[in-house]
Amino acid sequence: MNFAVVAASSQSQRGPAMIEAHRTDIIRKGSADEIVAKRDRALELYRRGVELLAEAAKVHKEVGATDYTNLRHVLVRETYSIEHGETDGAVNAMRRNLDGAVWNHIMNALGLINLMDAQEVKAFREQNEKDPAEVTRDNLVATFSRLTAESEVTFKRGVINLFMALDRSFASNPAYRLGDKLIMSGALSEYGGWNHWSNSQDQMRDLDRIFQIVDGQPTKDHRGDAAAMVAQTTRQSLGNTLETEYFSIKTFKNRNLHVKFKRPDLVAKVNRIIAEHFGEVLAHATRKPRRRAA
Repeated sequence: MNFAVVAASSQSQRGPAMIEAHRTDIIRKGSADEIVAKRDRALELYRRGVELLAEAAKVHKEVGATDYTNLRHVLVRETYSIEHGETDGAVNAMRRNLDGAVWNHIMNALGLINLMDAQEVKAFREQNEKDPAEVTRDNLVATFSRLTAESEVTFKRGVINLFMALDRSFASNPAYRLGDKLIMSGALSEYGGWNHWSNSQDQMRDLDRIFQIVDGQPTKDHRGDAAAMVAQTTRQSLGNTLETEYFSIKTFKNRNLHVKFKRPDLVAKVNRIIAEHFGEVLAHATRKPRRRAA
């Protein structure tokens, strides 16, 4: 509504400013009721919308086993479109958040995520965040039937991926099998904890997970596995030894990590998986030590 201030023509006539409405027809007969009715309807729709969003967020958290729905970021990002009647963008964004949470929860609940190595987990997380498959009955049944059937293959592939990534440049590290110990060079930060420029933390986590699985034990939470213990111990100082159920781990001030295996029977099981991949002949070969530069 536009208003103008009308001033008196002389100083003596000046008094309080008078406001004159240029559009007096806006409050025509019956228009007040129309304005109030539309205002009330807008407020009621907002109330219903907010209540529905709150209910949707609650169910989202339940089915996805998460405390974070990303609702705030979606609404901020899609506000302009929503105000102009375009709702597909917001709905699709929330669909991705919801389906991603559901797939993540089910993969963890069924233990299938524990069969993957760090590389596969990263790929799954990235795809699941970017564009997860729709959660439908057919998709659920098909996906988890396939993953369950392929669980052994997935686990063995994780073993091979880890083995290929490990540093075998030392004479004590056999070429096509695990020996009695493993050396991880540059694994630690000079200030303590893991060196995040390397993949050593993920490798230690995968190694611990693999030994737990071949031992028939449930996998540990990341907060209590061998990688977490190394991080906690080395923040205090380097040059110490720590013991876990499967490993004797010695840290060095040159930031290397020596992992000695305490269960030869489990090492043999892992080596059989490696042998299946490379062949029985290669499984008994040993890499010659590299020549050091003069």
